[in-house]
Amino acid sequence: MRNLLEELPKEYEQLHGRCRFCCDFVAPEHVRERDVLDIGCGFGWFERFAARLKPRRLIGIEPRDADLAAARSIAAETGAEFLCAGAFQLPCAAASIDTVCLWDVIEHVPRRSEPALFAEIARALRPGGVVYLSTPFASVRAAAFDPAFWLIGHRHYTVARLAALAAPAGLRLTAGTVRGRWFELAGILNLYFSKWVLRRQPLCEAWFSRGEDADLCREGYMTVYVRFEKT
Repeated sequence: MRNLLEELPKEYEQLHGRCRFCCDFVAPEHVRERDVLDIGCGFGWFERFAARLKPRRLIGIEPRDADLAAARSIAAETGAEFLCAGAFQLPCAAASIDTVCLWDVIEHVPRRSEPALFAEIARALRPGGVVYLSTPFASVRAAAFDPAFWLIGHRHYTVARLAALAAPAGLRLTAGTVRGRWFELAGILNLYFSKWVLRRQPLCEAWFSRGEDADLCREGYMTVYVRFEKT
């Protein structure tokens, strides 16, 4: 999740909406005493959560060194390594990682490059390793109210589409769900409006956060979350 408001990483208890659901979606056994790689770590919110489970190694990457400034501010606290690297050339030896996370990343890679992305992830994973991923869902409502969909071709996916893209790399779908409703939709618009027009924190942030958390307790139409396993 991009740090639009240049916030410092938050504690798990302070996370809401998609960030909170991503943490809850990850099985603790896939982090505890495992080697974990977070592609597109942003401002380090997932590292702050994952460090609680005491992974063997925790790595967050971003393609530009400047994007790691906020994340590195908590490196000493979490024990995470924050490295400048791209998703298509992961800074990992073959079969050296147990768990890979991509939270709202795949929609930003070049169009039709998803198979190459999954192939590189599979290269880094040990047999039986897992991949967790979130991305905008391909629903009419999610696309219609996503400014990035119209302005920069922000892609949206279904569970079936993601499974088909990952399968050639030997990644098998083991879990998939779609969450988020109108509170998440409105919250996204509020975030962009507050950031780019008002230059401030989101309006009525606490109210929107409570609504998003309630939305994520049931099936929705905004964000798809999937888990793959390397066969």
